[in-house]
Amino acid sequence: FCIKKNKGLMRKTYLLLLIFLATVLPANAVLKEANIDSTLNVLRLELSNYRNQLNRQSGDLQRQNEEVGYTLMNVMNKSNQNSLMLYSQKSQYVFDLTYACHAATEQYHQFKKNAMPFRNLYDNNQREIARYDSLINNLSQMYTGALSKRGRIDRNVCLTLAINIRRTLKSNSEQLKTYINYYNTTERQLKKLNDYANKRYSDIQESIFSNTGNS
Repeated sequence: FCIKKNKGLMRKTYLLLLIFLATVLPANAVLKEANIDSTLNVLRLELSNYRNQLNRQSGDLQRQNEEVGYTLMNVMNKSNQNSLMLYSQKSQYVFDLTYACHAATEQYHQFKKNAMPFRNLYDNNQREIARYDSLINNLSQMYTGALSKRGRIDRNVCLTLAINIRRTLKSNSEQLKTYINYYNTTERQLKKLNDYANKRYSDIQESIFSNTGNS
């Protein structure tokens, strides 16, 4: 039963990561076009496609937001269950105590493994925001006198799209940051339980080696 729950948790985590990853991966870059007008036209197409992609994902993100909250609540409930099981064990019941210690340490290490990608995604999202800040700054300060009429239109559309995408990335970053704060709070509780379990492990080992003459 525990194995099935862990697999379900991992599937939900990976699904959420894939959705967030799609929102922070950069749009296809323009290459060396014939001139600045052509470059702006290609950039407009790429930014439009990326903006549409973000719009299509908004509903999935909302559903995954609820899923993450539900998952974290289950983790906390499991942690409380492990806490009660571990803190209630008497030292003379070695097998029961060892089982409780294992449950606590296993949950802590599994949780850290699942939480790490969120922190990496947050860092990547921050880099994307910085990239769009530079793009917006470049488009804003671009000299438009040498552009064709079409080029000026494309430049204005690119600027609007870049600002809109940057706003979405910022919103996603805030959501990721919120998740990370939740994860940090949960991890602190799990670490406290993990440290206690490791201390009890040491007590068990010390007791075994100091009583080798007993049955």
